[in-house]
Amino acid sequence: MAGFLPALLFFQIAATPIPSTLPSQPEIRPWAVKPAEKCVIEGAVLKATTGDPLKKAVLTLRRAEGRNQPKSATTDAIGHFQLKDIEPGRYRLFVARNGYVDQEYAQRTPHASGAILTLTAGQHLKDISFRLIPAAIIAGHVRDEDGEPVTGAEVQALRLKYEKGQRKLIPVAEAQANDLGDYRLYGLDPGQYYVSASYVASRFGDEAAEGGYAPVYYPRSDDPNRAAPLTLGAGDDLIGIDFTLVPLRVFNVKGRVYDGVNLRPGVHTMVGLMPRDPEVQDWGLSSTTVVQDLQGAFELHDVKPGSYYLVASSMDDDRREMTREALEVSDSDVQGIDLVIGPGVDVRGRLEAQGKAPLNFNILEIWLRPRDENFDFGGRTFIKSDGTFIVSNVSDDNYQVQVWGLPEDFYLRAVRFGGGDVLESGLNVSRKQPPGLLEVLVSPNGGRIDGLVLKDDEPFSGGTVTLVPESDRRKEQRLYKSTTTDQNGQFSVRGVVPGDYKLFAWETIEEGAYEDPEFLRPYEERGKSIHVDEGSRLNLQLQLMLATEPTPY
Repeated sequence: MAGFLPALLFFQIAATPIPSTLPSQPEIRPWAVKPAEKCVIEGAVLKATTGDPLKKAVLTLRRAEGRNQPKSATTDAIGHFQLKDIEPGRYRLFVARNGYVDQEYAQRTPHASGAILTLTAGQHLKDISFRLIPAAIIAGHVRDEDGEPVTGAEVQALRLKYEKGQRKLIPVAEAQANDLGDYRLYGLDPGQYYVSASYVASRFGDEAAEGGYAPVYYPRSDDPNRAAPLTLGAGDDLIGIDFTLVPLRVFNVKGRVYDGVNLRPGVHTMVGLMPRDPEVQDWGLSSTTVVQDLQGAFELHDVKPGSYYLVASSMDDDRREMTREALEVSDSDVQGIDLVIGPGVDVRGRLEAQGKAPLNFNILEIWLRPRDENFDFGGRTFIKSDGTFIVSNVSDDNYQVQVWGLPEDFYLRAVRFGGGDVLESGLNVSRKQPPGLLEVLVSPNGGRIDGLVLKDDEPFSGGTVTLVPESDRRKEQRLYKSTTTDQNGQFSVRGVVPGDYKLFAWETIEEGAYEDPEFLRPYEERGKSIHVDEGSRLNLQLQLMLATEPTPY
């Protein structure tokens, strides 16, 4: 997917799932931390296979909550590292090394979260150790129906991951076949993967007579639901994963673009296709082209049958204008399309803090994110010092309103528009009606849940604690929260929206699985039911649910 980047940047498509906990403001300290209160972390990085020291491993320390400049260090010849001048607080520590799987402190499996490190004033943590496992490789050849190499074929390694409570195949690594048809996917951690290969010569507007090829999922299926998984162990070199691509009948999409903002044909407009409701998550645009015709005519070649959004975008004085139209391609060329790029809506609003709580507006952002789309046709902007904001050029759609950068104990309390609260229903933006004023209210009185996770009556480090709303509110992703226990088995969940919840403690759990009702059903009775009032503080003990217990997957 490396070739997708130009289109991704041009269209500003958001490929990142919504985080369960939004970034918060940096802690504002009235005075600098005294040198004697600074903390130190030191330890070693070793090879998991032999126990030998690893030189040139890079350690990165980040605050568990809030924004700050991360600290980093590199291991020396004996694998030793030291991080100094650290302020007291809660942190996450990561290590990366070429040829090895990235790891977090106290991480038990490659896809689990590690433990938070809680540092008190003047603390010196010694003997922090990492044992890195070698990364795995998948390699093979891509040939056409005549046995010839397919130069430039795109090969992806995909994993089943959760997105909005549903499991999808998500690309995690990609490569292009060379002139011999050889490809190599590297840096893979242990686990199950699905591998696909495809080729469309005109993906980025290049003319090609041979057309395209249907995607093939290993071993020989065009249906991702019938693909066979490949299981990789630490350091495996899985060679000989070969593909034969089958020619696919492809079609052309023709039409014209008109720039309704500047009242002229859409010369220099970019036009492309985005798969609609894909079974396999694909953040890229296919068959993109830049309109050169003076009358705004465009033509997209080698379009595979499927459901798409036809997207047109232009830039004018740093202002992005966009439009899209649903498109079905079945068994013939699609012609006579007329796309009109019109101005989006400028959404004006004001953010207020309940009770006039002190809040640094300048580092807060408002984000309008489409509720049902895989990419961002909304917008985001920083809030001015007086609390006002303008999200410019927003396309017609229904949006979830989010505030980024709130302090830990704040939560989004209400979003008012047109006389009603649209926090749950979403903000409907339409050029056919006046936008009105968007009023956003945040509260500093979010609930707080502190606690201890126990396993066999002992504190458990690196467990995952998830906060799940009761069943009638589980479609509201903003209500879910997740954290991990620190080295002392303690956890803290802050900024909780008032309401009823269940709290779970897991030894290991796949990221996002707790948003899936089917996954959660066998565990419902194991969760601790709690009620959170505005400004309340709870202190709880949770018993760990072990990884050896039966799971739905």
